[in-house]
Order: sequence, then C-alpha cells, then structure tokens
Amino acid sequence: MKKILFFAVVFLAAASVAVAAENQRGNQGESGSVNAGINANVDDSDLADDSAALQDEANEEVTQVLNQNMERNQERTANQGEETQLKIKNTAEWKNFMETKKEALSQEIENITDEAKQKVWRNQNTVREAVQALLASKDLIGGIGQQVSAIANEFNNSVEKTLAAEEQIQKRSRIREFFNGGDKTAANAIKEEVDKNQERIQELKNLWQSCGCQEELKSLLQEQVKNLEQEQNRLGELAREQADKKGVFGWLFGWLKK
Repeated sequence: MKKILFFAVVFLAAASVAVAAENQRGNQGESGSVNAGINANVDDSDLADDSAALQDEANEEVTQVLNQNMERNQERTANQGEETQLKIKNTAEWKNFMETKKEALSQEIENITDEAKQKVWRNQNTVREAVQALLASKDLIGGIGQQVSAIANEFNNSVEKTLAAEEQIQKRSRIREFFNGGDKTAANAIKEEVDKNQERIQELKNLWQSCGCQEELKSLLQEQVKNLEQEQNRLGELAREQADKKGVFGWLFGWLKK
C-alpha cells in the first residue's frame, strides 16, 4: 500500500508540472520572456497553488469572453432598437424581415475566423434567430407583445452567457481536460442559464394560449419556441457531460479516498 501511495504522489507531481508547462506555453505569446531570476524549485505547497491558479485562469477566461460578447450584444441591441422601430404590419412583412435577419446572422458567423468560436455560434444560432422572430412579432400579437418582447430580450442576454461558456469549453486544451476533466465552471454557467430559459419557454407557451394573432403567424412563432427548447436540451446535455467528465486527478483522488 505504501508503494502505491508513493507512486501516486510521484505521478501527481509529474502531472502538475506537465499542466503548468502547458499553461506557460499558451501564455508565451502574450507574456514575453520569463524573468531569469525566478527560482524554479517546487515545494510541497506548489501542487495546491497550481490547482488554484488553473481554476482562477479558467474563471478569468470565461469572464473575458463574456465581457467581449456583452459588448457585441450592446451594439446589436442598439441596432435592433432601430430595426424594430420599423413597424411590421402583417405576416408577409414578418417573413421578409426574418429572411433578411437569417442571412445577416449567417453572414456574421461566416465572418468569424476563429474555428472554435464559429462552431459555437453556429450551434446557438437558432436562439439568436428565435430572439429576432419574437421581437419582430411585437406589433402583430396583440396585448401579449410587450411580455413576449421582454422574454426575448432575456433570451438575448442569456445567449451571450452560454456562448461565452461554450467557447470556453471548445477552446479548453486537451492536456488540461485529460488531467482535470471537464470544465466545471462553464458547465455551471450553462446549467444556470438553461434552468432559467426553461422557465421562460414555459411562459411563452402559456402566452400563446391568449394570443389573438393570425393562426399562420402563431404557428411560425410556436416553431421558434420549439427551436429554443431543442437548443436548451442540447446545452443541458453539454453541461452534464462536462460536469461528469473526470480527468486523471479526479479519478486518482477518488480512488485514494476509497
């Protein structure tokens, strides 16, 4: 038993050094040359420090991506305000508006040069389209227009957070995933938004029961709500996969506790 514990400690020390080396290589392009006077000796507290540093780095990366997305969202919201001032008078105009918006959203994705980011935005594009559809329907659905618009804006804010979290998962290095498992920070962020969005979807379903709009438009909008629901199911599954994924550290510490 002592031999097993000895080899486990040695393995953990080697793994910690490997993860630290991976992080250092990823930051070299921004940090420049390393101060030659830094002492390279590792003491007993370094393992805990490395683990805390990795978690802090992950939180900082999620926050950075989220802030960038929120800035873009503010610009898009301003543009949406100008667009929705143009009153849509009937279902035909709504359809034309949506065709134009879909093309614009698709082009926005095509202009993204980062492959991982492009994949994430394509995954969640159905939510962005649904938001536009709901906002554009405000003047066509009678007294529930204000409530539907408010929920659409909540989804608009939510998608910025889930985009940031899913980008973080896609960009997570293989070596970090191998040792530390799934991105628990991103998984928790996604789960929190999915739980809120499920409640918003139920609100929309309830509102359609009192909608005095044309049946064709009502059917089209209900289809958008289904798209929202399907995307939340996908995001919920992604969050569960990340939360359940254990790396070498999780497996080894779990085994040692037995």
